[in-house]
Order: sequence, then structure tokens, then C-alpha cells
Amino acid sequence: MWFETRSWLETTRKWVYFTSIISFFAVLVHSAGQTGGFQHGYWEEPNLYDTWLRFDEITHPLSSMAITAIILNLNLPMIYRKKWIIALSLGMFLAVLWEIMEALAPAGFFRITPVDTLLDFHQDFYGSALAVLLYTINMRGIERVELTKFQL
Repeated sequence: MWFETRSWLETTRKWVYFTSIISFFAVLVHSAGQTGGFQHGYWEEPNLYDTWLRFDEITHPLSSMAITAIILNLNLPMIYRKKWIIALSLGMFLAVLWEIMEALAPAGFFRITPVDTLLDFHQDFYGSALAVLLYTINMRGIERVELTKFQL
């Protein structure tokens, strides 16, 4: 069968550790924020999302980094550039799905403004882009990542 002859993962041990750690922290930070520091139930008020408006700026990049890192672990038989495009696109697709879910939630459950939505997209993109950059450095090595214009 296909899964017996081909590996599902194309990665290194270091990248699997990174993916596990960043995914754990994304879930931990979101859970701590939603439960007010683990002081009450998940759906109960107040939570850090309501009391500290910038908490979204921590959770969105972390979760998009985790999702993108998981995608980059998969054995997608293609060159790096296509793999990066797929990972970034899927990260942004999931961000769009999250914003749709926020819009369809009961009134008052989420803070929904156009500025909040744009900030969420921006934070999801830079979280995914950072994961792709770290993946490239991990897989190719720092000396093989070319900095053509912006060399230090």
C-alpha cells in the first residue's frame, strides 16, 4: 500500500521537535487566555481576550506558525518554493476560515471589526512566514539561505 512504501513525513528530528513545542505553546497560550489563567471553564467570562485586547497578537502568530510547521513536516513531493507557497496559502486559508467562524458566531461572542480582521490576517501571515523561514534555515542550513540584496 502507499503508506507502507512512502514516508508521510519529510523532515528532520529538530523540525519535529520545533513543531511539537510551538504547537504545545499555541494550545497552552490559547487555553490559558480563554480560561482566564485556568481559573474557570473554557466558555465562561472573563477571559484574556476580553480584558487584554492585544492578546490576539500573541495567539494568532503562534497558532499560524504551528499549523504551517505541521504542514511543512508532510512529505509533499515538490520543490521548496512550491512547498512554501502551499504552506503559506493553507495557513491563510485557515485564517479566512477562522474569520468566517468569528462572523457566524452569536452576536457579542467575538470582537469583530474590520481593523481586527485585518490585524488577524496580518498576524497569521507573519506567523506562517516565520515558520517557512525557520523551516528553510533548518532544512537547508543557514549558510545555504541566500541573502542577495540584504546581506548583513
